[in-house]
Amino acid sequence: MNRYYFEEAIVLKYQKIKDSDLLLTLYGKTKGKYNAIAPGALNIKNRLRGRVEPFCWGKGYFVVRRSLDLLINWETIDSYWEIRNNFEKLNLAFSIIKTIDKFVISEYSDEKIFNIIIEALNLVKEKYILYLREIFFLKLLQSQGLINNFSIRCDKCGKVFNDEDILRVNIYENKVFCKNCSSIGLIVSLESIKSINNILNHSISELKNINIFQEICNLVKEYEKTLM
Repeated sequence: MNRYYFEEAIVLKYQKIKDSDLLLTLYGKTKGKYNAIAPGALNIKNRLRGRVEPFCWGKGYFVVRRSLDLLINWETIDSYWEIRNNFEKLNLAFSIIKTIDKFVISEYSDEKIFNIIIEALNLVKEKYILYLREIFFLKLLQSQGLINNFSIRCDKCGKVFNDEDILRVNIYENKVFCKNCSSIGLIVSLESIKSINNILNHSISELKNINIFQEICNLVKEYEKTLM
């Protein structure tokens, strides 16, 4: 087994341990979400100091250990200073990173997730987008196979929906029903269903002007509850 490896990663968070070491939580392009130690990263002369902040994107050189691997060197790809200098963008970036930390299990590896993190941060860097965190969460669910495109007809009776219909979404079955076929589930409009499908059918970078409704925010909250 090779004792050393390179990994492209995003820093999700860090925690001080001992006097000057940092315990990092990372999302790696190939390793997924995992922890590593950045020894001496708080020392003034340490080459890691200031480089492994939350949502820093870089390529690390690691040493394999039985417990936690050690980060020896870090080559920064983007520190996202444009985000750090804008309060609204900073909060949005942190909400995206916290979503990954909260809803992706350790050692779960998926390059698609890594790519949507980068896409989302690059979009925040470019401009502040209201509800980007909700868009990101839906794309995260999609990447894990937890949500797919919703039908625009009732999954029970087959009725084609129109704009006046009251629809109910069953998030556990990923199905939509008309009011005659189900009395349970979250109430949404056809416009919201089409908006969600639009989000799922496009990359984050293509969704700069997507319409987000309160119903979609409510749907995201329901999915969050099921994953907690």
